[in-house]
Amino acid sequence: MPRPSGGASYWSFKVNNVFSNKYFQVLTVTVLAVILFVTVLSGWNAGKSQAEADIIAYNAQQFQKAMNYFYNDQDRYPTADEFADTNVLGQYVHPLPLPSFASSVCAQTFNYKHPESSQYQLQFCLPRGSGNFGKGWNQISDQK
Repeated sequence: MPRPSGGASYWSFKVNNVFSNKYFQVLTVTVLAVILFVTVLSGWNAGKSQAEADIIAYNAQQFQKAMNYFYNDQDRYPTADEFADTNVLGQYVHPLPLPSFASSVCAQTFNYKHPESSQYQLQFCLPRGSGNFGKGWNQISDQK
């Protein structure tokens, strides 16, 4: 095929022909749809993990208040067995057990320790930072 004079018109024709191709348009729309889907999905996951972190941090702070009420009533903190017993802690903490969220950061959400009757430690894991708490394991404790 002979080239038209002036190479620019030959290349312009080829490029315009490629962009007007039906398959190229379908491919372009598909790629843009995938990019949009991934962007929306990552934004949704980020919002979800932030909401989970906020809920966990709030629950930990409420648990701290509940432990003070328990101590005022019982003159001690609950044992590890009582921590999971709705009959014992149900009037102080609701819901029990504390809600857990699966996360790539930690295998579990809450870990309660009772080293002695006048001390407790609540460790909790956040998928993202929330308030004064950072991503990963945090701890609230008290000793009387």
